Amino acid sequence: MPDPPQRSDYPAPYVVSDAMNGIHGLKSMADGRIYDSKRKYRAELRAHGCEEVGNEQRADTLRPFSDRTYVEDVREDVQQATEVLTSMSVTERANMVGAIERGEA
Repeated sequence: MPDPPQRSDYPAPYVVSDAMNGIHGLKSMADGRIYDSKRKYRAELRAHGCEEVGNEQRADTLRPFSDRTYVEDVREDVQQATEVLTSMSVTERANMVGAIERGEA
């Protein structure tokens, strides 16, 4: 892997904040509470037996976005989701959203 590009011309470290103020907190799917601290959010996920995923840097699982199959898979998934949602009535969509919010879906 090549060295990452410099983030700045200034000789200072890159600091990652624990606060999630820019996004007004994050709702946990494990317990339904809103968290504004990454550390507390991740601790609660672990306490509920969950694992945070999304930014893994494992070389064997990384696939470049330009990979045509990947792009086609995403496009097909979006198309299928759109078809399902547009075929539902307003009541069915509201019931589905309610089930998701209650953790039933």
